[in-house]
Amino acid sequence: MDTLLDLHKSLATKFVVPIMGGKALDLHRLFVEVTARGGLEKVIRNRQWKEIIAVFSFPSTITNASFVLRKYYLSLLNQYEQVYYFRKQVPPSVQLEVATTPSEEKSTDANQLPVSRRRNRRRSRMAARDPFHPKPNRSGYNFFYSEHYARLKSLHRGQEKTISTRIAHLWSKLTEAEKQVYQEKGLEDKQ
Repeated sequence: MDTLLDLHKSLATKFVVPIMGGKALDLHRLFVEVTARGGLEKVIRNRQWKEIIAVFSFPSTITNASFVLRKYYLSLLNQYEQVYYFRKQVPPSVQLEVATTPSEEKSTDANQLPVSRRRNRRRSRMAARDPFHPKPNRSGYNFFYSEHYARLKSLHRGQEKTISTRIAHLWSKLTEAEKQVYQEKGLEDKQ
């Protein structure tokens, strides 16, 4: 953990241990599981994220665990894997920091760090959007859902699937006249 913190400090990147399933993600275990399978590239190529997820035994409410683990690995551990597992060339900014003592900390110019094209593309798309663009309209079911969700949330804490199922069941039991009240709210929202 100390070497990981030092690496992020030398790269001037933000480092926060993520929370998944209500617990701090065990980054050491994630690193060991990925490197035991040959590293990130092989895990992605061989589609082994399901195997790694099984090791962590996340709650069933986390349906996008493979995506989230991959995202956290890329942002927090990928550079560490390259430097300490594959022994690839350390970026110059890291070598400077490793060679100095903690009391001789040097500031890293943010402009010298590589910026991914994907992040730039995302920023340009976001800049192109109209900030006053209207939100999409809500359907009658959305109004019904939000009305019942608050009540059921207190009864079924952490059971999102159960809440959604119950609300869908309640919706199917409504008569057409009762549904029409919510459908009218949806039409008003659309206007």
